[in-house]
Amino acid sequence: MAVPLTGHQDLQTYPRYIFCLCGFTKSEVYRKKVDTRDELLVNILDVIACIKERQDALRRTTRHVFTRAAKCIDVDGGIFEHLL
Repeated sequence: MAVPLTGHQDLQTYPRYIFCLCGFTKSEVYRKKVDTRDELLVNILDVIACIKERQDALRRTTRHVFTRAAKCIDVDGGIFEHLL
């Protein structure tokens, strides 16, 4: 699901994990040296396929991050691990 970014305010409110995922994707795509556009395209498609295979893991990780953030907010930034 792509959400268009329309301005600076969107960058502030858009979930940071999406940008982390984009960074991960970029680092994986360029992990192998490419010499041609076709090789780059193959790398991009391979990484996308890998991410699609890991959708459940990504959902669990995202849910875990949100749970931890909510607990941290609940205790005003204090220790919250025992609440998980």
